[in-house]
Amino acid sequence: MQRLPVSLRNAEPSTRSPFFWLCRQSGLLFLPIGILARLPFAMLTLGISSYVAVVRDSYSQGGLAAGSYALGASVGGAIAGSCADRFGQSRVIKVLVVANSLSIAATLAAAGGSLPVLLAASGMCGLTIVPIGPFARVRWTAIVNNRVSQTERSKAQSAAFGYETLADELTFVFGPVIVGLLARVFIETPLIACVGIVLVFGFMFGRHHTVTELPAAVDRTHAAESLKGFFRPDRAALVVSMIIVGALLGALMNSVVAFAGERGAVADAGLIYAGFGIGSGVASIGISALRMRLNVYQSWLISAIWSVLVCFAIPMMDNSLHLGCALALLGLGVGPIIVTIYEIAATRTPAGRETLYMTVLSSAMIAGNALGAPTAGTLAEQHGSLWGFRVDLVLSIMLLCMAILYWGVSRAERTRDISSNK
Repeated sequence: MQRLPVSLRNAEPSTRSPFFWLCRQSGLLFLPIGILARLPFAMLTLGISSYVAVVRDSYSQGGLAAGSYALGASVGGAIAGSCADRFGQSRVIKVLVVANSLSIAATLAAAGGSLPVLLAASGMCGLTIVPIGPFARVRWTAIVNNRVSQTERSKAQSAAFGYETLADELTFVFGPVIVGLLARVFIETPLIACVGIVLVFGFMFGRHHTVTELPAAVDRTHAAESLKGFFRPDRAALVVSMIIVGALLGALMNSVVAFAGERGAVADAGLIYAGFGIGSGVASIGISALRMRLNVYQSWLISAIWSVLVCFAIPMMDNSLHLGCALALLGLGVGPIIVTIYEIAATRTPAGRETLYMTVLSSAMIAGNALGAPTAGTLAEQHGSLWGFRVDLVLSIMLLCMAILYWGVSRAERTRDISSNK
């Protein structure tokens, strides 16, 4: 595939604001299409849970259906990534869009019937969800590698991945809000809306011209590294780190719900948690400005230390406003960690397995969320929200330990690669 020449006008982000550069390279429509296309991912958990709970008059069965969806999503992302590396994103997205739309429709139809059938349908919703975030990150990596000189790639990659993390945060903050608003019309309206969003914006994302930046599917398959490469210590450490991040986010959300419930205002939990999304989004966009001063390892270490300090202070918050502000400060630490992990992963990806590795990282966060949420929720229910927040403190310390560990593991792997190339 012919690579576009590098020029100051088209390639060098240092001469313009990073956001302007991203828009110029991808086209203005790619950014809103990417945000809207990933909305169903954030809407389906609450949408399925609330719809099933109302139809079957059972919160526990609503939770089972939502859990089945999450389990399917954690597995389906890796499968979709592997298929995209083999057959190309465009083909895989077309199949997933049709399958996901039918799965959501099947969930709507099965909600009042047999529980096993319902769980199978909701699981298929997760299994067939289009992993927009990982797919977009792979496209950004290709754009940066194709169009940006070696000296500018770190800043350009940080800007692109920072934007993607902001997009993720926006959808996870506003997705449940949209579900709540649509559910006021009819309880099934959010799921019907998801079908429309998947069909329209999923197809638009699959057909967007940025997909042509990726190497041909045949070339990628031919040069693909063995799956054993995923178990290399530095690559496995990133997956473990993302599991910890997901667990922290899941534990934090449930702890916030418990905190709000203790004050008789469960409905305020979403507004309190929005503080985290704001802080994380701002930091994710701003991290590219720090790449001239800090490398990825320093960013991870400093952000992890900041997160530990904030998590230590969070249990001291005694009202919703203070907690929301504290969560915004925590977002300033966790957001850059997510960006940094994806950024490091882009340079450590097994050859020909770029999409698979990105989707594995995304699935690892989902799996971590599924571990952290019930752990903190159980402790908070039995002992109060204070214990839930202590789970977050432990997880933030684990992230700090992983930052230190990864630096050592990565250094050893680089030394080994240099020795093997001599």
